[in-house]
Amino acid sequence: MKKLSFVFAALAMALAISPAAKADSFDFTYSDVPDGVSGSGTLYGTAQGGGVWLIDSATGSFNDGINSGAITLIQNAVAPGANSSPSGYFDYDNLLSPYASPDQALDYDGLLFSFAGVELDLWDGGFPPAENWSENNGNGGAGTFAITAIHLDQPAATPEPASLLLMGTGLMTLLVLSLRNRRRPVLVANL
Repeated sequence: MKKLSFVFAALAMALAISPAAKADSFDFTYSDVPDGVSGSGTLYGTAQGGGVWLIDSATGSFNDGINSGAITLIQNAVAPGANSSPSGYFDYDNLLSPYASPDQALDYDGLLFSFAGVELDLWDGGFPPAENWSENNGNGGAGTFAITAIHLDQPAATPEPASLLLMGTGLMTLLVLSLRNRRRPVLVANL
């Protein structure tokens, strides 16, 4: 009975932590060499279907040619609809479509970050579409420059601890049951 309760406890733990697992991550780099703009990091997102990911969090850095430092993703409160930034200057939806076309991974609303005390918006716009960045400098203005290169690596599946725990629990259960059956005496009927 003690072994069986261990199996049920492990199964309950696997089911409890499964929603916390992240789905995919995208490594990115971007640069606008003439203006000294560069950045890199990792975007973490949840697949929305149709080749679109909602970016939930990010790590990375940005250099706008004057300031450099870490970027912090501003959460999308109306997933997956467009939001107005805290300053009201930008609209953003934090959606990523890395396979929509070779030169367009973001949409017009783009990704919104906090950087060096200002809002930083990465977005696609223009014709033909081009990756852009904009900063709200606090005076109601923004600098917009075409980014010459954005590179997104293929999404890497983040290991899900719940799946591994569930598989391990299943294997452990099979082992316990096979050992249990092996110890049972065989009854032979004498006729």
